[in-house]
Amino acid sequence: MCLRLYALALSALGIIAQTIPQTTPEALVKRGQYYSELAMHSRSELMQTAPESAYALALLGGMKSKEHQYTAALNAYNEAAARMPGLRGVHSAIADIYVVLGKPAEASAAEAAEQKLGSPDCTVEKLQCDFSAGRFDDVLNAAKQKAGPEGLYWLARASQELAIHAFAELDNLPESVELHEAKAQILRELGKYRASVDEWRAALKLSPGNRKLQHELAISLFLTQDYQAILSELQQFLKTEPQSANLNFFVGDSLLETERIEEAAPYLETALKLDPKLLPAHVALGLCYVRLGQMRKAIPHLKKGLSMDKDGSLYYQLARAYQASGQPELAKEMMDRYQAFQKSAAQVEPR
Repeated sequence: MCLRLYALALSALGIIAQTIPQTTPEALVKRGQYYSELAMHSRSELMQTAPESAYALALLGGMKSKEHQYTAALNAYNEAAARMPGLRGVHSAIADIYVVLGKPAEASAAEAAEQKLGSPDCTVEKLQCDFSAGRFDDVLNAAKQKAGPEGLYWLARASQELAIHAFAELDNLPESVELHEAKAQILRELGKYRASVDEWRAALKLSPGNRKLQHELAISLFLTQDYQAILSELQQFLKTEPQSANLNFFVGDSLLETERIEEAAPYLETALKLDPKLLPAHVALGLCYVRLGQMRKAIPHLKKGLSMDKDGSLYYQLARAYQASGQPELAKEMMDRYQAFQKSAAQVEPR
């Protein structure tokens, strides 16, 4: 999305702030999510429009460092420093990585390089000074007016800090169902499913029997992929909500993943009766039928799930099903597509 639209959205955020109490969990989450998205889109636009700039390389170094890909991070940071020796913070970031890697001499040299830059001239480097002083709103507003890589760089950094601060404020609120719910949603979006489970459980302690919270807990439990451990709890939830397509799918897929194939199929069939458009259930039921040797029954479900195929495995299973059903031409077509997936994957260079 173009940054002009984000500028309008930012103005809208100010209007929302006048009508929604900013200390509620919902408001803090919305604010944090907004700034997170702004940071993500700013980074993306910078990477697309000026990928070789020192600004893009510096942000790349930060991302790789957070992922603990320290060699890639050092390469990006060093290239950023070579292209723009005066870009502040890069040498300090390099020093931090060397500390983690247990290389104190290299860390000292990098920190010394940062110190050589001296103090910033705030009449010229106002964005840097405002950022260092924690005036992130000022940085963000000024960066919106600045075209090119520099503006995108500071927009990404300032909005990321504002997101962090918004989410951190949640810890200062008194305990409530809404607080745990907000934290659980954030953690789930970050892929921290076990921590999300803990927050949904805490919310349920404050609101026992709440069907909505139980369903959300079931989603996070399922996403942990610890199928053996979560199965009994999912089955208990299903007893209280037997007409839930999602819960029938969660239980059926968990049974499939724990090799209880014959038990899995009825739950998956029920899920699809309740919601025929539930594609993951089609995939799971198709795989169930393959494992049970019921190839003709597997074919329509695998076909419906092909849009979810990321590695060609469904094309492979569909090829097997067609072959076993006496449809060799269709089997060959599916096998050709599977092999195309494999060839494409082999051509992708590893990071």
